[in-house]
Amino acid sequence: MTILGLTLNTILLKYFSTPLYITYASVYIVNVLLSYLLNSRYTFKSKIKLSRMIKYYLSYFFSLCFGLVLISLFERIFGFENWIYPYMVLPFTFTSNFLLSNFILKSDARLI
Repeated sequence: MTILGLTLNTILLKYFSTPLYITYASVYIVNVLLSYLLNSRYTFKSKIKLSRMIKYYLSYFFSLCFGLVLISLFERIFGFENWIYPYMVLPFTFTSNFLLSNFILKSDARLI
């Protein structure tokens, strides 16, 4: 999912000059759905439930906001082309996503 998101961000930002924040957020939100479905089923081996999906989206919403703040900060500091920023925030959002989704999906799995 990470490669898909970065590829889409690069294509949209670099070749179609789409707005940075809207593109980043849109690609991120679509990837969250795919990520939830795949992580629930294969990584954490838990059932897909609407209540858990809502929690998952909330944890990813935190990471999305975190990523947008970092992009804004990096944009002011570095002044690179827009398509580079999603790569720069990846280590930060990747870590927060894993920790939060692991906590949510594992804790819900124990309740079943």
